[in-house]
Amino acid sequence: MKPLNELKIFFETSPLAFMRVIPFNEVFFDDRCKFFCKYGCKNYQRKYCCPPDSLELKDAIQNHNYKWVLLAATTSPLPPDISPYKKLFLNRYKEHEIQRVSTNLQDLFIKNKIEHIVLSGGACKKCQICSKIIHLKCKKPNQKLTSMEAVGIDCQKTLSSAGFPFEMPAKKSINRCTALLFDSDEFSTVNWKKMASYQTFQKVTKNHIQIAIDTLQKNNPQMFKEIKLIPIHEISTDNYLCEICSSKQNNYSCPPYSDKINLLLWDMCVLWEWNNNDSKKNSYNNALKLVHNTIFSLGLYFAFTIRDCYCDACPICECGRSESQTCKFKKILSPSMQSQGIDPKQFGDGKFGLELV
Repeated sequence: MKPLNELKIFFETSPLAFMRVIPFNEVFFDDRCKFFCKYGCKNYQRKYCCPPDSLELKDAIQNHNYKWVLLAATTSPLPPDISPYKKLFLNRYKEHEIQRVSTNLQDLFIKNKIEHIVLSGGACKKCQICSKIIHLKCKKPNQKLTSMEAVGIDCQKTLSSAGFPFEMPAKKSINRCTALLFDSDEFSTVNWKKMASYQTFQKVTKNHIQIAIDTLQKNNPQMFKEIKLIPIHEISTDNYLCEICSSKQNNYSCPPYSDKINLLLWDMCVLWEWNNNDSKKNSYNNALKLVHNTIFSLGLYFAFTIRDCYCDACPICECGRSESQTCKFKKILSPSMQSQGIDPKQFGDGKFGLELV
């Protein structure tokens, strides 16, 4: 059987909704992916297929400059009344499903002697616990699946541009994707779809952000004194303020974990001032989460939080104290302004936060 016919049969009998081959230069790479992993994902430094280990593969991929990329995706519509528990269960099921599909596609490519690299959406799930956590070599080096995000691929933009819209956060369906990179022209004509995406990729404008932050301030006067949108280049980053701080090396928001980031990868930022009070409900960390969740919910996949001074979510930060190498509160983990050379006093005498957009 011809490889193309074999792939067509696989597609028709698989749970895939979409498969298309695009030129490699139509894949969107974004350097902000590594920060999304470092500050938002529990698998950072805990899996061989995640950053920082995966960055070596990222360099190899971009240096090779493959000719083609096969994109494939699944979708599952979400009932409007689905419970959070069932949604979580379905999410996990779809993650394992796309990894099975990735492995089956890889087997098909190997059978037909097509050199390739396989990538899958989400962290590798070949082992219940990754050997990296206990400082051992990978148990399944020939089966491991590096995630698309871990090599810097913007899945949302790449899949949407290819004809299968992805949105973040997902509202109407759970979509999962995989990719195979190769040079052979064998599958260059592939463009198949069984189902619609159920999602819509929309460009977020400055006006959308302004409306969201105006509403946020109006609804939370006890939490915020002021929220405004400013160009990122207006922020001075020439001050290094961490050298004499006791939290350096002892907090995830501080150096060396939080090293210098190129802030110019973003265009704008939301600058907000906390309305300092003793209420737990209106605490600084809750304000931090609320701003991020509001901006992320607009569909700004790479919204990124920077806090004022070190994180105090835990009585004692586990940075440098634990073999686990991860933060307990990844949902609010973010670098401090001071670690980025930003002196908050340039904004005023209060306590501030930044959300890069």
